[in-house]
Amino acid sequence: MGIPAMTALRKRYPGAHITAVVKVPGNEILKGNPVVNEVIPYQDRRDRYNRLIDSIRIIRYLRKKDIDVAVVFPNSFRSALMVLMIGARYRIGHVTDGRGVFLTTGIKVTDYERNKHRVEYFLDIVRAIGCKTPHKRPFLRLHPEKRRFALNYLHESGVSDRDLLIGIHPGASKPPRAWSSERFGRLCQRLYREFNAKIILFGGSDDKGTVSGIEANTKERLITAVGDTDLMQMAALIERCHIFVGNDSGIMHIAAMVKTPVVAIFGPGIPEKTCPFCSREKIEIVSKDYPCSPCRQRFFKECKPSINNKPPCIEDIEVADVMRGIERLIERGVVRY
Repeated sequence: MGIPAMTALRKRYPGAHITAVVKVPGNEILKGNPVVNEVIPYQDRRDRYNRLIDSIRIIRYLRKKDIDVAVVFPNSFRSALMVLMIGARYRIGHVTDGRGVFLTTGIKVTDYERNKHRVEYFLDIVRAIGCKTPHKRPFLRLHPEKRRFALNYLHESGVSDRDLLIGIHPGASKPPRAWSSERFGRLCQRLYREFNAKIILFGGSDDKGTVSGIEANTKERLITAVGDTDLMQMAALIERCHIFVGNDSGIMHIAAMVKTPVVAIFGPGIPEKTCPFCSREKIEIVSKDYPCSPCRQRFFKECKPSINNKPPCIEDIEVADVMRGIERLIERGVVRY
């Protein structure tokens, strides 16, 4: 969601050397993208010691570059402190978490700003330094090698051009944000029975347990690309899908960036702020309007967990709700099948 802001920076300063510090594996998205000259991967490690070592390494490297301007997209205290420590002359970002003392240009966050879509929220940062922002949709550059990989992978998996291919990503950044594997399994059964669809599952190695749960709840043969691909190979496979179904996650945004119609399952997230920033006709949001929304996602201090250890806003989404989203995309004529 920060790519449109980076694009605006490049257009405003075409001759600048732009270095992006990006969390792994998101750094793969910017490799080869002309909006930046250099990408530094940042491993957000769980243990504090190794996280500190990584931060020191990046700070030392960037101090040698004599940075003129640092643009801070994350709202965290640590990110603003880091750009101060690298010695950037001008430091621009939102004034949150008491970090205004670290910024030379601080953008106040009103309730209106706080509730903006994140694409617009990030664009506000670069607007503060004179960037124009006519092009707002995130885009992804896929190398031909990644597209060849996707074609070969699907061919070897028995997928032909005549098949309706539906991609599913069952993972989420936090388990309570994810729809249950049992319901994903029942969804797969209905997709096979009603559309004779081929179904491919996406995710990283951390999602293998969830995928096992899906496979246990369906009798149909699924194509499992979980843990088999890097991020851009996954993006190329999603591009070949006719429909993508997934939770509120980064992979959901990648699906929109490669222009695949999306059915996005939102529980405790806020669609108005983080839904895919794409053509409205190519997305269906499936969510329940709860009076406690938006919540702080401090599971489970604000609500009681269900039997599946989910908050009620995600637990109450039924298979039929997601099927209706898929059917609406097909009826709308945006599915390339």
